[in-house]
Amino acid sequence: MATLSVRTAEMQECIDACIDCRSTCRSTMDYCMRQGGAMMDAALMRMLLDCSDTCGMCADMIMRDSGSVKDMCRMCADMCTRCADMCAKMPDDRQMAACAEACRRAAAACRKLAAAG
Repeated sequence: MATLSVRTAEMQECIDACIDCRSTCRSTMDYCMRQGGAMMDAALMRMLLDCSDTCGMCADMIMRDSGSVKDMCRMCADMCTRCADMCAKMPDDRQMAACAEACRRAAAACRKLAAAG
């Protein structure tokens, strides 16, 4: 008989933060495309896409109770931190600041879950 895993508060916090970060990165990509010019920087667009995809995969792995959650959370925290740092280079832009903050929240939640016993 299969056992049902209990989702902890830390797991749910990480899922929620990753889903929010994924959505924010996607909307930030759309925002950058509408702004054009320097906002269409290829490295920035790749980073936003990588962060979005990583957060989505991390949330999915937590939801299915994958045996590799801790490794994925560590990788996701690193990706989110790098994306936050890149977005924070434009602190006067509200969308970029919001994206940096969402990335930092996801990174913190991922680190917390990766460190959980």
